[in-house]
Amino acid sequence: MGALRGLTRRVAGAMSIFSGTQAFTILCSILRTKFIAVWAGQAGIGVLAIYLAAVELLSSGGTVGLRTAAVRLVSVAGASARKSVCRAVTRLSWIVG
Repeated sequence: MGALRGLTRRVAGAMSIFSGTQAFTILCSILRTKFIAVWAGQAGIGVLAIYLAAVELLSSGGTVGLRTAAVRLVSVAGASARKSVCRAVTRLSWIVG
C-alpha cells in the first residue's frame, strides 16, 4: 500500500507541475493579447491572429505528428523492443528538431 501512495504522490506532483505550466502559459497569452490590444488596437489583434496561425502551421508541419506517433510506437512495442524504439524516436526527434 505504501508503494501506491508514493506513486500517487509522484503522479500528483507531475500533474501539478504540468497544470502550473499550462496556467502560466495561458496567463502569458492573455497578457500578451491585452498588451497588443492596448498598444496596437484592433488591427494589432488581427495581425497577431495571423502571426499566431502562421507559427502554429509551421510548428505542426515541422513536427509531422511526431508526438502522437512516438507515443503510439512506444506503447505498442513490447518490453524487449521498447529500448530500441525509444532510441529511434530520440534520433528522429533530433533530426526533425
